[in-house]
Amino acid sequence: MATKSTAKESAKSSKKTQAQNILKTNLPPVVFLSKVDKLNRLTTGKLAKPGFFGQKAKNPSSDSFDDQELEYDYTSIPGAVRNLTTQWDKINQKWAWYGTYNDLHRIGEALSLRDPKTGNIIMPEEKSLTNPSDPFLNHHDFFASTFMRGGKIALHADIPLEEFFIRTYMGNPEIKNPMLNQSSITVAGAELAIWSPQTETKIRKEKVEEEDSAIEFLRNMSVDRQLHIAQIMQPTSFDELTGDNELLYMELRDGCAKNTAKSSKFGGSTWQSRFLQLAQMKDAELHTMAQIIDAKSKRAFTRKEGVYHLGGLKLENTKNDNDLISYFMNPKNMDMWDKIVDFLENFEK
Repeated sequence: MATKSTAKESAKSSKKTQAQNILKTNLPPVVFLSKVDKLNRLTTGKLAKPGFFGQKAKNPSSDSFDDQELEYDYTSIPGAVRNLTTQWDKINQKWAWYGTYNDLHRIGEALSLRDPKTGNIIMPEEKSLTNPSDPFLNHHDFFASTFMRGGKIALHADIPLEEFFIRTYMGNPEIKNPMLNQSSITVAGAELAIWSPQTETKIRKEKVEEEDSAIEFLRNMSVDRQLHIAQIMQPTSFDELTGDNELLYMELRDGCAKNTAKSSKFGGSTWQSRFLQLAQMKDAELHTMAQIIDAKSKRAFTRKEGVYHLGGLKLENTKNDNDLISYFMNPKNMDMWDKIVDFLENFEK
């Protein structure tokens, strides 16, 4: 009979092994997959009909759907039951996967899925992720073994099948994922989101730290620097801010330093992020940038086919304010900068 100390050591060893296995996956221990909307609705606004049955008893080793015990949950909200599946990445034309082939192979060994016809174990191959007809990734257990109920499911990285789904949904660029740097355009219509409590906590902490940093920069900023940044960012009409230092401060605080909305004129960056960038620049740089935006506000540039022009000359790759600033800050375009200076001097006359 095992002693209490032996049992404790065994439990401690088990926890250590579990933690090591999670570290091997390079994934958060627990990840949540959830529906972006609370109800699964059609474009008409009507409730969608249930698309799947709930599974009473999971049996991933079963060789056919008929052998699995399924039941319909009549009390659930229509559309609230959803099965997890493999995902074909339409953008990259391959199976959605976050990780390497070695990760897929390791999970394949752990799952030991069998061919329903021959009974042989099916393993993924190196070409599996690019083969839409791959027998491993099309195995029915990936379609009838794990179900989301009530719009959310917790997935654990130390369970092979659940790790498989974590990597699958994290690898789909059309799934909203705050753990990765995604294009807001790509995930604009996302129906599902995948996230981890650890990541959410980290993101919230970073947001608080960024706002605190931005406010601190603003508090210690001279009025001249505030004016330059206000002219560059244009949180409101610049003319309204001149001569009223209190209004200037409040506009920069609320419209820039605390504003986490993204803006196309900053190339998709947030107002807060752009403010932090500018707040750390030298006075001379801010002065030059302010002149560029001042010239823009005075119609020095014309916009044709989505790109700015100056004096009939096309300014390459200048789709927004950030691009304009980058263009004129480039020493190669010094001759064009002289045109800006001339324009502003003549405008004042």
